[in-house]
Amino acid sequence: MRPSLLITMYVRRWNKLCVWGSDLSGSMQGAGGIGGLLKVTQHGSQVTHYFVAYDGNGNVMGLVNTADGSLSARYEYGPFGEPIRISGAISILNPVRFSSKYTDDQSGLVYYGYRYYNPSTGRWINRDPIMEDGGVSLYQFLQNNGLDSIDFFGLTKCQQDRFEIELGKVFRWLPLGGQKEEVGSAWVKAERTRCDECCGQDLKEKRHWAVVLGAAVVGPKVRPFAGIGLPFVYLRFGVSGSGSAFLALDPCPQSWSGGGCISVTIWVRVGFDAALPAWPDIYGEGGGGCKVCLKVDRLNDHAIVTFACSAYSRIGVRVGVGRVRYTHAWQTHTNTDEYEILTI
Repeated sequence: MRPSLLITMYVRRWNKLCVWGSDLSGSMQGAGGIGGLLKVTQHGSQVTHYFVAYDGNGNVMGLVNTADGSLSARYEYGPFGEPIRISGAISILNPVRFSSKYTDDQSGLVYYGYRYYNPSTGRWINRDPIMEDGGVSLYQFLQNNGLDSIDFFGLTKCQQDRFEIELGKVFRWLPLGGQKEEVGSAWVKAERTRCDECCGQDLKEKRHWAVVLGAAVVGPKVRPFAGIGLPFVYLRFGVSGSGSAFLALDPCPQSWSGGGCISVTIWVRVGFDAALPAWPDIYGEGGGGCKVCLKVDRLNDHAIVTFACSAYSRIGVRVGVGRVRYTHAWQTHTNTDEYEILTI
């Protein structure tokens, strides 16, 4: 069994407790902690907990009060990380912001562990430790492209390219009566990451590719109680599955790692609706699934097979007229630890 790892850090100056988990890489420090801050706890006359909201690059965009779901802090940044908007009751009290790094409000500098970055000028204030091997400019930040690239520690540049396509409602169920009901979809997601990495006196590129293929099929609404005067009560079943694969090439030391996962989820929904055009569709839904993964590490010359399961429950209300729909849902979700079932 491999339990999830969390790091709890108490920051005395701000009287806060910070809980860190997996960052953008899926590990604790593979991406330098970017996107890894999970929760902030404020200690004062009362203890308040806040969940952290991010954008795709791991920049902290807001803090959500766990008690009532209100937005207690909101941040917006320019192309080089310069703050455009800082608002909310505890926005200034939280020092972890752009790139999930510590921001000093007095100087405006962002600390990356090895160097300090000045968002107002878009430059590092310290020289590049590898000098011109990192580029002609010793102070340049991500080759002036902070929107598409990430720097984990202030040492190297990472660029991510994402591709995602929703194939739409590609499956159809043809129930009796001649009415067509759309009941499925499919999707493709792909991502490529390239990172510069110091390797002795040289600068080499570390590469990572990942692709996910998935599909979902949903049965039509079945009304088993129509014969007893309850035509608005329905049942619906669904199944979804996905397959993923990844490959990473590490130049220093030269090696590779890779693997893939297969997951399947099954769910059932019970709800009621009516023939009125704007009548709400109220439903309860529950389901679960499992995932099997193969992970191969060439450097350590071993492979492992892991197994994990999850379950969820959801209550939702959907209102719609024609093609315009609004859904509000309340959901709980639980995961098991990832078990190692085979080591090769």
